[in-house]
Amino acid sequence: MSLNPKLPPQVIAQLYPNTLVQLNQIHEVQKVTHAKTPAGDLGIPSVKYLGENRKHITLLIYNQNLAFLEDNELEQLIKILQACHLSLLDVAIVNLAHTHPLEPRQIMLQTEATQAIIFIPQPDILGLESHVPLYEIIHVAEVECTFSEPLEKIIGSQDVKKKLWRALKSLFKLPTS
Repeated sequence: MSLNPKLPPQVIAQLYPNTLVQLNQIHEVQKVTHAKTPAGDLGIPSVKYLGENRKHITLLIYNQNLAFLEDNELEQLIKILQACHLSLLDVAIVNLAHTHPLEPRQIMLQTEATQAIIFIPQPDILGLESHVPLYEIIHVAEVECTFSEPLEKIIGSQDVKKKLWRALKSLFKLPTS
């Protein structure tokens, strides 16, 4: 994954001062942070995520081909976060394709999530029934969540963006205007 040319290297360094660098299968550099909650105490593997997780908001994605996101998906996600008055510093982006055998409850526990946005193609990836409502606030493992279409579908659809925006205003208690 190449760095977004709109962000100067100094900003990137400030966003990720204490992270590791990991090469994925295509040898693209990804910044990875390990959960601070001691997974060893829980008897489970440590979850890896992108972001600083300062506000304990977990974003679940599913991408088998990359460590995290395509450049255009990351760019869209940054715009979504900015609209919610958030940044990558506030969230933990977890790729469910690379967390086996962790269950969503274990991921939420390790990231100390209070809220989550779940950008996955189908809820059964989480072990949930396939009819989970999209863009409604529900609770998963005591975490306030909203399910959404994957980021790749959000990029090309104004209708999907509007539905997600309504859900995010409710999830983050943003002013309705």
